Amino acid sequence: MLHQKKCQVLIISGESGSGKTESAKYLLQQLVYLGKAPNRNLEMKLLQVDKILEIFGNAKKGLHQNSSRFIKFLNVTFTRTGKITGAEISIYLLEDSRVIHHELNETNFHVFQVILHGMAAEGKSENLSQIFKKNYKYLQENGNFSSSSEPQAENVRRFQDLHKGLHLIGFRDEEIFAIYEIIIAILHLGEIEFDIDSENDTCSVLKADELKIVSTLLGISVGDLGVALTSRNVTISGETVLLRNSINHAIITKDSLAKILYNRLFQWIVNQINALLGISCAAYGSTLTIGILDMFGFDSSPTNSLEQLIINTANEQLQYLFNQYIFAWEQQEYMAEGIDIELIRFADNKPVLELLLGHPLGVFTVLEEESHSSLGTDWSLREKLNINLGTNKYYRKSKSNDDLSFEVRHYAGKVCYTLKDFLVKNHGWNSSDLLKLFRYSENDTVRKLCRCILSKTGQLHLVDPTKNMMNDGEEKDSVSQTGRQYTLALQFRSSLAELMTKLLATEPHFIRCIKPNSNNQRNAFDLQKVKNQLRYGGIFECIKIRQVGYSHRFTFVEFLKRYCFLGFSFDERVVADRESCRILLLRLNLDGWSLGKTKVFLRYYHVEYLSKLCEQQIRRIIFVQSCIRRWLARIRLQKGMWMVAKQVVSVQKAAKVWKGHTAKVYVSQRKISDRKRSSWLRIQILGIDEAMGSLDEKSAEEKAAILIQSRKCLALSRDT
Repeated sequence: MLHQKKCQVLIISGESGSGKTESAKYLLQQLVYLGKAPNRNLEMKLLQVDKILEIFGNAKKGLHQNSSRFIKFLNVTFTRTGKITGAEISIYLLEDSRVIHHELNETNFHVFQVILHGMAAEGKSENLSQIFKKNYKYLQENGNFSSSSEPQAENVRRFQDLHKGLHLIGFRDEEIFAIYEIIIAILHLGEIEFDIDSENDTCSVLKADELKIVSTLLGISVGDLGVALTSRNVTISGETVLLRNSINHAIITKDSLAKILYNRLFQWIVNQINALLGISCAAYGSTLTIGILDMFGFDSSPTNSLEQLIINTANEQLQYLFNQYIFAWEQQEYMAEGIDIELIRFADNKPVLELLLGHPLGVFTVLEEESHSSLGTDWSLREKLNINLGTNKYYRKSKSNDDLSFEVRHYAGKVCYTLKDFLVKNHGWNSSDLLKLFRYSENDTVRKLCRCILSKTGQLHLVDPTKNMMNDGEEKDSVSQTGRQYTLALQFRSSLAELMTKLLATEPHFIRCIKPNSNNQRNAFDLQKVKNQLRYGGIFECIKIRQVGYSHRFTFVEFLKRYCFLGFSFDERVVADRESCRILLLRLNLDGWSLGKTKVFLRYYHVEYLSKLCEQQIRRIIFVQSCIRRWLARIRLQKGMWMVAKQVVSVQKAAKVWKGHTAKVYVSQRKISDRKRSSWLRIQILGIDEAMGSLDEKSAEEKAAILIQSRKCLALSRDT
């Protein structure tokens, strides 16, 4: 990054459970260590971000205890000198369906267990601890409080880390407590049951206590929440009509509310973290960035639904980017530049992507059309997929007419998907009545969550509180907040497009994580499994093209701008052409390079060698600069000392002149005072003589008294 002055991105991929999340942690720690943030507090904040996102976005899946259930793009910002200044987080495709349902041997998101165990153990709030239960329906596959003390103790420790981390990043106490309230409210939302009215095919809330708990935690009226769950407003011919929900519709509304609250809460936490970390970016600047992409890995479970199809399609897209960047674009560049090199054949997965994302006959396109159809069902979706894609060699339809499944031949292998509930999951219902209700909640955090605009990628964007909230759907790049226009397929396609745009705007580096065995065992190496991962990941072809190809390609201008000081003196005239590049390469004693029509082609070890030379030369330049600065500083110091000495001498001269002048003034004033005294004494003496003369006729005793008084007067005058 510092050598090329270009933003970089690290793309981590691999199977589920191969260690992508742990690799992302180590990469972030290394970047923080190398970046040396201007203050230690910023480094600690960045390291806490990963822990917080892991608690809210990860869950147990099969043998993998800490599987990422979302896509995380962490963009670490740096100054031009390499000092870390902050980070910006983007999240995509959170698997919010896990909040209401998860398969056997899987769990809900970690945060539910962490908050329940942590708050119960520490007694953070008596009000919340009084409503804790031992079992929740949204956690029933795992069971809430385990009989073993080890998981509970681990959750208590993670709760302490979560609480400290939120405080360290900058969350206020009331915001942290509001997060806990929303998590507990989601769990109690799953406990609400409905009683069916068979005559009218309507329903009513059966457990009023649970409804009261949820309404209290979310800051809304009990009656309003009950009405919003059991009824809906429908516009017919321009008139709004209140319709009662059936029990199935009420359950879907309740579960959708739980997913909406959790998804928006997670997005709001990420937005708050970005805002708090953005203060450092604004203060120190953010010229360069290094992104870290961590996402759910390719996987195949016994039962694969829409969520797994989205996950595997996202991995299919990343594999396509890898193939294009490493093989296709590189070999096209060789041919365009006239470089003679052996072409490497690789497994191109573009046909699979066209099968899944193509228009108008891709799987997601057909799913989107069927979701907007009023007559659409899972069976009609199955028929349309079989008719439109049945002849595609990467698509295999079910042999049985009673089977709602199809098979896709991915780059990593065949995966069978079941179409059951595909349309229900794709709808992503957002009840307008519920959103309107929560926009006026007494809970500030809940009110903020529901007043945010939902973008096409499912991300929240803050709006002006004074703005009319009924026009949220009219904002640019946003979708309707209230219904059928919001689908999971649309969100997935928009998120994938935005993510690819970000990745292509930087210099990508691919990190492939290899899973050593399928049983999650230590010190166990399954050779065949490792070979399969290396094969379908294109690692063998990548090794071959690195042996015969050129991993780094620079234009003549870029190459000379970056490295010309290593081989040319400062007074040489350098023209950005092929000949100047050839001379520079020869002077640097490099071999195995090639020159094209407009570019220089180098191998990876060439760039490493040049980077070391640049570092050595720059260190020498810095050393020379430091010596010159020291010499200049010494000259400036000597000049400064000489000026100070001259100023001291001037002050001393002025002081002597002032002192001499003061002495002269004192002497002259003393002479004047002495003359005045002498004249006064003469006057006194004359006065005495005259008095003595007038006393000739007086007696001798009187003359003696007058003489004594005159002498005392003279003595007193001398003393003064």
